[in-house]
Amino acid sequence: MMNHQPNVIALAEPFGLSREWDRKHAVEQIIGLMREYRATALARGALITKHVDGKIPENWVEPPQDSGRLRRVLEQRGPLTFNKPLSDDFALVVKHPAEFTALADLLMTRVPLFAIIRDPLAVMAAWQTVDMPVQRGRMPMLESFAPDNLKARLDSIDDPLDRQVELLAFQMRTYLSLGMDRIIRYEDLVADPQKALAQVCALPVPVPEHSAYDPLERYKGVDFPRLAARLLPILPLIEEFYPDFRQRWPALLPSKTAVAGSSVIDEPSRVPRSAGPEPGDDPRVFVMGAYIAAGGTHMAYEIGRVAKQRLGLSCYAVTWENETAGNSVFDYPDHFECVTREELATILRPQDIFICNPSFSDGLVGLSHHCRKLMYVQGFSSFRTLDLWFDRHIAVGGFTRDFLANVYGLEAPIINPFITTDHMPQEPWWSRPANSIWFYLKGDGQTQLALLKRLRQEISNIDPLAAAGIDWDGSMLWSGEYKQRALFAKIAERRHLITLSVCEGFGLVPLEAMAMSLTVLGFDGFGGREYMRRGVNCLVRSSPDLTGVAQDVLDCLKDPDSAAALAANGPATAALYSRARFEEGWEMELQAMLQR
Repeated sequence: MMNHQPNVIALAEPFGLSREWDRKHAVEQIIGLMREYRATALARGALITKHVDGKIPENWVEPPQDSGRLRRVLEQRGPLTFNKPLSDDFALVVKHPAEFTALADLLMTRVPLFAIIRDPLAVMAAWQTVDMPVQRGRMPMLESFAPDNLKARLDSIDDPLDRQVELLAFQMRTYLSLGMDRIIRYEDLVADPQKALAQVCALPVPVPEHSAYDPLERYKGVDFPRLAARLLPILPLIEEFYPDFRQRWPALLPSKTAVAGSSVIDEPSRVPRSAGPEPGDDPRVFVMGAYIAAGGTHMAYEIGRVAKQRLGLSCYAVTWENETAGNSVFDYPDHFECVTREELATILRPQDIFICNPSFSDGLVGLSHHCRKLMYVQGFSSFRTLDLWFDRHIAVGGFTRDFLANVYGLEAPIINPFITTDHMPQEPWWSRPANSIWFYLKGDGQTQLALLKRLRQEISNIDPLAAAGIDWDGSMLWSGEYKQRALFAKIAERRHLITLSVCEGFGLVPLEAMAMSLTVLGFDGFGGREYMRRGVNCLVRSSPDLTGVAQDVLDCLKDPDSAAALAANGPATAALYSRARFEEGWEMELQAMLQR
């Protein structure tokens, strides 16, 4: 479509990238090749690219074969000449699905980056039919450049279908980080090319009408029910792109609730009965430390709310010491009756569900409590040894998931936490006091104060005058210092939030600051890498680079336009971590647990 338009050249996988390069070098090579190809095109030179018989086709593989033989790749590689007039600002569009996906976190700050996606079940079906590594659940170029130990995770998965699901999940998480305005659905592209491609390039010349083919007809012989069942664990992620995904496949997917690896629950409002020794009693849910004033335990409380509101189960808060809902910094819309941890072991039944964070046990709790046990692992530094006597471990984000895989050999799915913007002030960034800063301090107090002192010294070394203008003593914001609504009001008073937390499982407060359009700087805390994109929505670094943090602070104070631009991207990032997404993920996990 694009190559038939004036002032546009579109190429398919033209760059020969070496899998031996590191990620940063690969990005620099891509940027250099883009410049080189533009210059060559303007000089009317030939461009090396993939093609089929001198043309860039709609499909690179054979049509489906009635014999069931895998479809061969038809691509060739060589020079093509585009005999068309070009202005200096012509649109050069380059498609590299594997490499650009793997390097998206680095490329998105350098070039306009878009993702064309397609119905995941249709994608899975196509993958079964092609003579390519992806048919075996591998994408070598993507694995070579991807962050987060993707290759190691794939190596640890025996089933090719499970590897394909892991690949799909990685791709979708990557594309979510681009922002929904950079997503182009294949189905929308076919229906209205001009509208779908408007952000990429103009299409003034009419294009031939296309229609999306029926995957069931095109991929005859593929076991669609089996593929649909494999996609159930990542349904919440799929529905970020295809909210109507279940309606697209009504015969294969449940209309409301799916059980991963099990059966479909057609009546989610009816509480499933237990197969335990007391089949007449409904399961109950017990949440360890539900009323402790910490982000992780508050998320565990919210899992209990999902069980109560969506599944109709009775929920109880297990007290660790003497905590109550009244002495916490959080609001608790649903009241849970409290039981002590000493009482818990005596009242649990096999059909009950026990929800716990890893900080409450190094093994004894899981070993001594006989019921269905579910652990929400929201970090990697709050426990000495993970309690492996639980039935299911869920990771809060990618860093924690990889930690569990590399250290404990666990394959833990991800359910991100959520933030709510209901009580957040939305004061415009420019209306807040100039150069205003919060230093967000969380963790060991002595360490945090030492880091703040060192940061002050680093800034003073670079710009003593700027350092003298910062209200250091009046700008400390300690974790747990305010109730949640008061915390939001305090955060929204200022323009910048500098987080010095070294270890975070996820990092909710910086995300909440993004939601209120603050410029977030400091350390990523490891777990913050799930949503922090340096140069896009923040200016964070890995610990302990305080010299770099100091320079970032000074850059923002000297260039408020750039700081405001980063802050303006924060709300869109925060919107990805919604309560609805959290609740859907946990409803599925709880339903799956009830089938054990």
